[in-house]
Amino acid sequence: MYYEPYKKRGKRRRRRGGFGRAILKLIIFLVVIAVAACAALYFLPVSMFMVDPEADLAVNTSLPSAPFNVLILGVDKLNDGRQRSDTMIIASIDSGGVKLTSIQRDLKVPIDGHKANKINAAFAFGGAELAMKTVNQVFDMNITKYVVVDFTSVVSLVDAIGGVDVDITEQEMNHINKNVVDSYDVFGPLGYTATELKTYGPGTHLDGLQALGYARIRKVDSDFGRTSRQRTVINLMIQKLKSNLWNPILVTKFLSAGFEGIDTNLNTAEMISLGEKAVFGGSFDTFRLPMDGTYGDDGSSLTMRNEEKNLTGLRNFIYGN
Repeated sequence: MYYEPYKKRGKRRRRRGGFGRAILKLIIFLVVIAVAACAALYFLPVSMFMVDPEADLAVNTSLPSAPFNVLILGVDKLNDGRQRSDTMIIASIDSGGVKLTSIQRDLKVPIDGHKANKINAAFAFGGAELAMKTVNQVFDMNITKYVVVDFTSVVSLVDAIGGVDVDITEQEMNHINKNVVDSYDVFGPLGYTATELKTYGPGTHLDGLQALGYARIRKVDSDFGRTSRQRTVINLMIQKLKSNLWNPILVTKFLSAGFEGIDTNLNTAEMISLGEKAVFGGSFDTFRLPMDGTYGDDGSSLTMRNEEKNLTGLRNFIYGN
């Protein structure tokens, strides 16, 4: 007689806890969907459908439809007003999580309609359309969707979530401060304040300008190190957003900042679906191209010497086969 009521109370507590967690997850999910939908409707740029739907993107149609591959392009303006993609990342997203493949911007490749050039020149020559086609041709991919991110929006996104905590060295701290100063002629007129970073080590807090300065460090090691830092910042942003999904104000600020600074041909439904998978998915893995030992470096550009090894490595990373 004594144990029976005790067991019933325990069961009721577990049911209430499980139901409560389910309701909480539902509320979080609905908040994310609602905010994303509203942001998409009100903040998407007019130019989002600039890629010709009939364009030949050299897509490999034999690849699986999942994960969903999107080309992320981080752009800088050139002196002549054009934009060159300083960052090229293939984001592969499904319910299991996110996989990011960085492509070295100095990799010299054939570009349709142009002489062989660094792969990041494809965007300057023909926008996102030619950038996707070039990546598809070089790496035998199936990319038809892109997201172009202006570096000013990276600063806004990091600031919207209250900054990120990064493990940095003293050398990296010095380069962050230099990069912040060098970019202030762009960000100063936009109302940003340049704050000197005076500490380094594990978990150093960076604001938006400092995080961008960190992501653009190259002289400490190489372009490989730079792309690794870029993936680190993206991962930290996703993890920070995950831990603050209960905060609709922060989520709204983050989405508003993002949509004001991006151009994409993803539609609203695709953005909501991919965003949900990216935030609620479990794993976060990274890869880079070309792989170690498969390229030559003449000091100004990279040349891929073992194409098959890179294609196999990329295929195994994304699809696990």
